[in-house]
Amino acid sequence: MKKFALILATAGLMSMAACTKSPEAQNVVDAGDNAAMALENTADNLEAMADNATGNTAAGLENAADNADAMADNVQDKAEDKADAIDAALADPGPLRERGLARAAAFSWERTARELDALLHGGVAA
Repeated sequence: MKKFALILATAGLMSMAACTKSPEAQNVVDAGDNAAMALENTADNLEAMADNATGNTAAGLENAADNADAMADNVQDKAEDKADAIDAALADPGPLRERGLARAAAFSWERTARELDALLHGGVAA
């Protein structure tokens, strides 16, 4: 029952957080939520199997169920982090734009042509 209440509370908080996210960030959150729910279902199945098993096997399955729960939480946290990063990039694209332009400056059509010529003709690019 505690787990059900926790899931409901988490779903409510995630719903509130979803109202302030960009569509791109929300897609990441949704993917994380889906993965978290799949892992949560796996944990529930493992827990049910553990309840039906006996001895050391039950303890191992309980442990696996706990690990699956932890993975679900981790996936959900990572999805939230990525969504926040997307929101930050959309809110202020300046730093990413500057990094992209600096990286692009390292390339030129002349250099590409020299390297392709060297590759095709067996020479060494200058």
